[in-house]
Amino acid sequence: MTDDRHIDGYDPTSERPYADVDIEDLPAWWRRAIADHDAADGPTYLPARFADGTIVQPVIRRLEAMYDVDVTLVGVGVRHGDPWTIRVDGRDVATVERERTRAGETRYGITVDRFEEIVSDAIEMG
Repeated sequence: MTDDRHIDGYDPTSERPYADVDIEDLPAWWRRAIADHDAADGPTYLPARFADGTIVQPVIRRLEAMYDVDVTLVGVGVRHGDPWTIRVDGRDVATVERERTRAGETRYGITVDRFEEIVSDAIEMG
């Protein structure tokens, strides 16, 4: 049903992106995010993606488990259009462009392969 790029029935360009999705089939982190957005009467939750369409959160979780590190994408004190920072175990290792699409989805200007390479290189460099 799911992988890092495709969720059956999920259409982030639709006004009702989850109309054809059984929410209970989504990962727990995703269900919680949808519930939090619904409770706050915010816009429909759309998971962040890399430039190639890969959903960010599963990649970060996989890298954290594989390398036993904390990986975050963070924007502290940034203004619209400023790059965000990739952190590995609290260390800033690179920056990445970030945008919000018209649908409200966060899109990072980096492919999943490049992101994984940056994290791997940061771990090797210590």
